[in-house]
This record gives sequence, C-alpha cells and structure tokens, in this order.
Amino acid sequence: MEVDSGDAVVPRSTVTPSSQVFNGSNYPRIKVRHENLCDDFILEENHFTSQYFPFYVARLKTLKPLIQKLAVQKWGTNVRFSSMSEMNDKDDPRVIIIGILFKKMENQPTVLKEISSEDNQIVPQSTADCYIDDTDYLILQDETENVRLSGNISIHSHVTGIVVGLKGCVNPDGNDFIVEEICYPSLPSPYVEKLPPIETKYILLLSGLGFSKNPSSQLCKATDLLKSFITGFLRPEDAEKSQKISRVIIAGNLIGEKVRAEELAKDEAHGKPWLKQSKPFFVDIMEKVDSFLVEFARTIGVEIMPGHTDPTCQPLPQQPMSPCIIPKSSTLDSIHCVSNPYCGAYDSRLFIGSSGQNIDDIRRFSNLTDPIEIMEKTVIWSHLAPTVPDTLPGLNVKPDNPEDPFILTRLPDVYFVGNQKEFSTSFKEMGNRHIRFISIPKFETTFTGVLLNLADLTCEKISFG
Repeated sequence: MEVDSGDAVVPRSTVTPSSQVFNGSNYPRIKVRHENLCDDFILEENHFTSQYFPFYVARLKTLKPLIQKLAVQKWGTNVRFSSMSEMNDKDDPRVIIIGILFKKMENQPTVLKEISSEDNQIVPQSTADCYIDDTDYLILQDETENVRLSGNISIHSHVTGIVVGLKGCVNPDGNDFIVEEICYPSLPSPYVEKLPPIETKYILLLSGLGFSKNPSSQLCKATDLLKSFITGFLRPEDAEKSQKISRVIIAGNLIGEKVRAEELAKDEAHGKPWLKQSKPFFVDIMEKVDSFLVEFARTIGVEIMPGHTDPTCQPLPQQPMSPCIIPKSSTLDSIHCVSNPYCGAYDSRLFIGSSGQNIDDIRRFSNLTDPIEIMEKTVIWSHLAPTVPDTLPGLNVKPDNPEDPFILTRLPDVYFVGNQKEFSTSFKEMGNRHIRFISIPKFETTFTGVLLNLADLTCEKISFG
C-alpha cells in the first residue's frame, strides 16, 4: 500500500486472484470480541406523545447530584446550595444554583414565526449555518423557576440543554444572577478500568457513502476500490494489512444528501401540502445499497448506523433500519443494523459515536465550529446531544419511566462523529482516561475512511480516490 504523509492511499489498479480473498486460508480475518451496548437507545414501544418536560426533568434529576459532588470539591462547603426561589438572602448572598441552560435566540427558527404572517400564510424560514446573534442571552431553569444570567459565562459557547452549577449572587435589582464560576457534572468512570493487552487489529470507520440513482464516476470507482480493499482483492502487501481489519462501522448516510433534497423539492413543486406525492424516494437506491452490502460484508462484520438521509425515524435516537429495506444483505450474520447514537465495545474498548446530527446542531446554535472541540465539550457536559429536544427532534425511549438516553454514563475509549467535511482527530486525557476523538469525513465527497488501531488507539485516514 502506498503511504503519503502518514495517510494510507489505496492504489487504483491492484487486483489479485480470487485465492487472495479472505477465505480463512491465505489471509484469515483477525477476529474481535464485540458487544452491542445500544439498549439505552432502543424504543420500548412506538410512543410519540411525550413533551419536552420529561426529557429535562430526567436530565436534571440524573446530573444534579454529579454537579453537587464536584461543586463541593471545587468550592468547599462555605457556599450554600440554593433553589432559585430561595437565593435572595441579604445575609448570605453568594450561593450555588443548579439547573438547565436555555439560550434565548432571536434568529432561532420556530413554528410560531412561520405562521405569524398577517395573511395567516405559512412563511418558510431561511436556513443558516449559524443562528447566533449579539442579542442572545442565557437563562437557567430549575424544577420551579428560572433566572436570566450575566457575568462570567460565555453565551455563544453554550447551547440549550446543558446542566450546570453556577456560583454567584443576584444583582441588586434582583433581575439577573451574576455568575462568578461554572461547574459541570463530574466525569463518569471508564467502561473498563484496566484494559488487557490487545494485539494489532483495526476498526474501519466510514460515513456518508452517498448512494444515489446517478452517482459520479469518481464515487463509483472509490466505492469499488473500498469493496476490493475489504474483500481482499489486493496485492499481498496490501492484503496483509487489510486482513487485520476486524470490523467496519458505517456512521450514517448510506443515501446521498442531494437525493432527499431533490425529492423534497419535487414535493414542494406540487404547492399545497395535501397534494404532495408520497413516493418512497429511497426504494431504487436501497436496492443498490443492498447489493453492495452483500459483497462488502461477506468477509467482515459491519455495523450500520442510520443518518438523517436514511430511511428510518428522524428524531434521535434514530432506530436501526428495518431488515425489510435491505432484504438480501440483512440475512447475513455479518450485517448489524444499530441505532444512532451508537455504543459498542470491541475487545473491551468502548466506542461511542453518532452520524453527526448532534454535533452539527450544536455548531448551528453556538460559536463552536470544530467537530473535535464540540465532541470534547459534550464529554465535559456529560451529554451527547444537549440540544435534544429543543432544536433537534428527540424521542422518549421509555415513556413509562422517562430517562435521558444521551447522558454519558461511561467514558469511552473512542468517540467518533460521522458526515463531517474533513478528517481530524485528537487524543486527550479526560478524567482518568485518554479518549481518541475522531471526525469521519463524508465518503461521498472525500472518498476517505479512517483506520483505528485497537492496540494503541492510533488512527490514520485511508483514501480510495
């Protein structure tokens, strides 16, 4: 395999005889012990009547004790905890209050703005890459009351839904709470405290394969080369590394992003909502996907996460795609349709990741732009998707016993996000664990995947175009 500046580049015209396919003789596939840990993201029943309130109550109930614990370590016991209804104590003005941040944003799209025109017509709101404005401000809400915040807190680096503890006092006129310091929840424990030795083996991370009715010739070549690389139709020196890939994770968007946009545009052309066509836009495309997966997964296990273009529910957590959508490949033991977000363990290494909606939504409603920085923030906040359900639709997976499935209960070894513009990574110590953060680029536009070594968590991008 050719290597250029630390990035693996798969050559275009390298094919070996069929005897080199990973068939258990010449190049036996290295195995990995895998556990699917997505139970918290799976719906117990189809239930779509829950409001926002259960999400936030469950979130605050779970994270409040973790903030109290760390606040005592950070600030001692001299500053008292207070509810917002009891913080106006002139003899003891400095307090610690705990609640959920809500960001008031002038530019935030809402349904009310769409129907507020004088002639009672629905006015679609413009979309933007970022909705922040100088007039934005933060409010902290606890179980009963809320208060506007000022002082030492960055408005634009926070989003709605973050649970925080704030030390400070009420200003003299009693309108704002002046923040002096911030405390986030204490970080959880690692999945495994002491990892056993792991031999060199790889997990291949892909995202945004971008199947469509008329894909570009370059994308077709890249997809064919990817398939050849995995199935072993390569030179012996390339196949030796390829056979050490023990698992593949596809982080969403099997269907190209332009496909859904084109179908929606056709529907809009019909004018009235009740005249829109209900033709499934994905039927022909998923037949292509199904045929690809039959060949791709014949020698290796594949986890398939849904993305926002894929045929499954759109609110998070997105449920695994139905086997009916990929009838041929779903009969293979190597195909595993999983949820988005995804959680799984590979030889005791904990992987947590998403197809990108949670990271993209935070980017739209804050001044945070780097996906690695946003991922690090979500670990600090102990929450994978704080903007659910305010600006990102979400489902209550346990309607009879509301819980927030996005709370981070274990520190991962690997945290990835799919469908990003380019590859980037960092290896950072958080709590008592080093975490490998990975931004997976869209294969549809970059023809690039990411190879992660389970032994030492080093990673590199691998190009197929």
